[in-house]
Amino acid sequence: MFKAISAMSAVAFLGLAACAPTPMTTDEPIRSADGTGQCRIEDWKSWEGKSRQSLPTAPQGLVFRVLGSTDAATMDYRQDRVTFTYDEATQKITRVSCG
Repeated sequence: MFKAISAMSAVAFLGLAACAPTPMTTDEPIRSADGTGQCRIEDWKSWEGKSRQSLPTAPQGLVFRVLGSTDAATMDYRQDRVTFTYDEATQKITRVSCG
């Protein structure tokens, strides 16, 4: 009986440990296409009004976040992230922001 409880406890612990965030292990600095590692809104503002399906893949060093108009989003600021918000009915990008 004790072994069964110990085994179940170990499985539960490992399951919780799997949810823990893993730190970045690279020493490489994050770089955007222009080499700064920062979102520059003027590079992406022209996507407003376009179809969300037409978005390119993010250039190395930048992260694209694509959100529907009713999607929840974290409020943390990341200098390397471009957020595209689209209207769920039309699938058109309504807002572009950094962070």
